[in-house]
Amino acid sequence: MKLLMFILVLLTAVNLQAMDIYHWVDSKGVTHYSYKLPDNVAHHKVKKMNMRKQSQFVEGGTINSALSQSEQELELDRITKKNCNIARKNIKILTAFKDIKQKNAAGELQTLSKSDKEKQLSLAKKQAALFCVKKN
Repeated sequence: MKLLMFILVLLTAVNLQAMDIYHWVDSKGVTHYSYKLPDNVAHHKVKKMNMRKQSQFVEGGTINSALSQSEQELELDRITKKNCNIARKNIKILTAFKDIKQKNAAGELQTLSKSDKEKQLSLAKKQAALFCVKKN
């Protein structure tokens, strides 16, 4: 979901093809994105995103896809609704349970600290504000 939100934001950029975007997961299981290759992360753990593939909907301000503009809008609406539902479910889970377990980068379950839980809840609320917007 974080990747999708990140990609939607990038679609508004003017020149997507000129950018290199890197992403990696840290030891706490948090996914990071950057325009710069991180110095403190082993290079085999960092992935370079293919921005040409990610920008299939818009290129140079014109439609660049087999999908029509209305089909693209319907697909983006579907994705937005899905992200809204995920954000709302995350808020419910994070507020309903005291102990929340999450997989770390090694795939092991670990209990979120109070601070990490608050950060996750804050992120879920921001995602809900972004994706759960009623259209006029």
